[in-house]
Amino acid sequence: MEQNTILVVDDDVDLLQLTAATLRRCGFAVLTASSAVKAFALVEARSDIDLILTDVVMPGLDGLMLADMVKLRYPEIRVVYLTSYPHEVVRRPGYRYGPTLLRPCRSDELEAAVRSVLSCGTDGRGFRPAL
Repeated sequence: MEQNTILVVDDDVDLLQLTAATLRRCGFAVLTASSAVKAFALVEARSDIDLILTDVVMPGLDGLMLADMVKLRYPEIRVVYLTSYPHEVVRRPGYRYGPTLLRPCRSDELEAAVRSVLSCGTDGRGFRPAL
């Protein structure tokens, strides 16, 4: 069975490492980035990323902007969002390419969301889905 590669993006280093460790225990290959800019550079440099698990609220480029940038060039990469600030997420406009998990979430909830998104077909339609 092929191992899926997940890129975890979070500006909070403790949460980044905790999330990455949780996903590794679930059997995923995990890459990490502490900003959207670093994450996009990784996506550009690698061809094995299946899913991005990104914090929504980050300084500079946020998780929604990162997802837009990635989906423009790599529509097959799936996205799951994480946030500790649900009230901030509501105020941030932008298309959501996948589910948003509220922190703190249990490891089984995280694993279930990731596996569910990975089991769906890729979005080959590009930047914005057809309405």
